[in-house]
Amino acid sequence: MRDDGTEHSSNVSSGECDCQLFCLRALSTWFRDNVLIEQLDCFLETSELHHGIWNLTSPKWWKSLEESSETLGLKMTTFERQILKNKDNLLTFEATISDIHEKLPQRKKQIDEIMKSLNEKRREVLQKQNEIAGFRLNRTENSMKSKLEKTRKKLDEMKKKKIVQDKKISRLRADIAKSEKSFDKVEREIHKEIQRQIENESKKEEIERRIKIFEVENSGISDEFQKLLVSLKEDGRGKTTEKRTGELEVLISRGTKYLEKLDEKIRNLKEMKVEKSGNLEINIPVPSTTVSSRRRSKSHDPGRQNENSKRLEELKTQIIQLKRESEALKMSRFRLIEEKESLQKTAEEYQREADRSAQNLRNAENIRLSELNRQEKKLQPSIIVESKDEKREKEYLEKKEKLIEKINQLEKSTDEKKEELERI
Repeated sequence: MRDDGTEHSSNVSSGECDCQLFCLRALSTWFRDNVLIEQLDCFLETSELHHGIWNLTSPKWWKSLEESSETLGLKMTTFERQILKNKDNLLTFEATISDIHEKLPQRKKQIDEIMKSLNEKRREVLQKQNEIAGFRLNRTENSMKSKLEKTRKKLDEMKKKKIVQDKKISRLRADIAKSEKSFDKVEREIHKEIQRQIENESKKEEIERRIKIFEVENSGISDEFQKLLVSLKEDGRGKTTEKRTGELEVLISRGTKYLEKLDEKIRNLKEMKVEKSGNLEINIPVPSTTVSSRRRSKSHDPGRQNENSKRLEELKTQIIQLKRESEALKMSRFRLIEEKESLQKTAEEYQREADRSAQNLRNAENIRLSELNRQEKKLQPSIIVESKDEKREKEYLEKKEKLIEKINQLEKSTDEKKEELERI
């Protein structure tokens, strides 16, 4: 209801539960027409309301309206107080902001100074770290150089020893060749002497056999002559002269035949030649009697035997000397083999040292790279520092390439030395 007395209906907001109305609020656009109903003494059903119009002339409503106006006044005062407080806060906040704006350039200067000091400290730290890394690399390089010099000296000594051993080996080979040649000559002479001894023995056996045959035949002929002499010496008792002359003629004919046979045998002995001995001839003077022939044959044999025994003794001494020389050559060969094995072991040790030194260099390079990566992650320097770091990294990469080249050269030299030792 307005002041004019006209009715006005507005939107109604209600919360319903079992068709009951808890609260009702009517609002208008004008301030005077504001009607606020916050609480009701009793519940109102929706059937009692007609288009949201309520009799506003009741005293209860006016009481509630007064109470609501008081509450609004209180709220307005509290709101004004809050606005004043907020104004004070805004003023203080604006003052702080102005102070901050005034202090900003000083803070910026301080921040710039701090950044400069930080960059200087970063540069100093990087320099120290690079110096430490360079010192480590120099130390490893110096140790590697000293080890390489030692290995080179040892390899030079090994080469000198190898040259001396090659000379010894060449001398021993020449001695072996000479001894083999002399041994072959001695073997040939021994074979020749053995053949001569065999031939002489065969000749001797044939001569003895023929002498025995001659002696047997001569003994048989002498027996027949003795029988003939006995028969001639016998008396011719009880025999006529004719019979006696006939027997004597027969005995004479037999004696002449035996004499002719003896002459033939003597001639055959004088002209005797051995077929097995080749071109050698044996001329033995046949004695008139058996006893003289035996003595002369015995007197000729011992001289030849003495010569043959002397030759055999000389050959035996030569064989013993050759055996001793061959044993000495074998011992020297075993010594050379042992020296070769020792040289191979020393070369393997040097190779192991070179491999270890190369591995140490690689480990140092890896450690250096890891340290640089950690420093870059921790520090993150400015553009100037990054440019210097790039230069240092380039120098480090160049040093690394040089070290890799040195390592490759060392590996090549060690491989060549291994091949030389294997050839040895």
